[in-house]
Amino acid sequence: ASTASSYIYGGNFEARGNVVAQNVNGQIGTATLSFTGTGAQIFTQTSGVLQKGDVTVNKASGTLTLGANASFNQSGQKMFITAGTVDMNAKNLTINSTLTISSGATLTCNGGVLTRGSLANSGTLNCP
Repeated sequence: ASTASSYIYGGNFEARGNVVAQNVNGQIGTATLSFTGTGAQIFTQTSGVLQKGDVTVNKASGTLTLGANASFNQSGQKMFITAGTVDMNAKNLTINSTLTISSGATLTCNGGVLTRGSLANSGTLNCP
């Protein structure tokens, strides 16, 4: 990954614990944000544009729970749930482009609103 003006371009930003994104304003740049922890994780986006890269959830165990509304709405931005469970926890999730849910992976709206572009689903999508 390279940086310019405090932005990270390319590479992978790997989160194995809880993440609170506050006033980030795109500073992760085009890096992929990956949630890979084996236990429970909470993602809370409080303000600003998180990043322009894709988002991947690849958890061998545990659940990624939204602690606030999450918006991955940059042009072409995708979300891949390759393993594990994402619980929207009555929060809203916005994905600009494709949402991919792989076999064995789960996304549960749990009272939240899912807004997305296209869907590639071979896993479990528990949303109205």
